Amino acid sequence: MNTPTSPTLAAAERDLRLSAYLDEELAPEDRAAVEQWLREDTEAAERLRLVKADRDALRGQFEPG
Repeated sequence: MNTPTSPTLAAAERDLRLSAYLDEELAPEDRAAVEQWLREDTEAAERLRLVKADRDALRGQFEPG
């Protein structure tokens, strides 16, 4: 996984990767890499929880009824 030098860019790339993971858009080897990253990095795992909560809240706004 490439790590950009800009903290803002790094955070944006991290969130894109986590969103792709949640949406099951990653190739199997990339998914495995993210899972390893999440096991090793508690901050990344917490960010995943927050990204998932945001995603679920947004989806709830657009569901019928």
